[in-house]
Amino acid sequence: MRKPPKSRSRGSSGLDDPSATEKGRDLERETIMTTAVESSVISRIGYSAATKTLQVEFKSGRIYRYFAVPALVYEGLRTASSVGSYFNTKIRTTYQSEEIR
Repeated sequence: MRKPPKSRSRGSSGLDDPSATEKGRDLERETIMTTAVESSVISRIGYSAATKTLQVEFKSGRIYRYFAVPALVYEGLRTASSVGSYFNTKIRTTYQSEEIR
């Protein structure tokens, strides 16, 4: 028998937010479509407007997600003449990130 999903609605006491670990797991499961880019270090980028999450796949095989990234920053990265330089100056140390692979 399946258990019903846990309710996250507990009023305005602040107890309705899942833990940071749960949020991380939810984002990890989210599929973000990526596009190849011309860069010596970055191979693919993608963005979820719903969660404001930027995914960056490096040529090394590592994949990172950056959180609370405005859509304009993603557009700037996508259209930059130097994707690597834009990433290093505008994103890398500005937004919280998590390595997902």
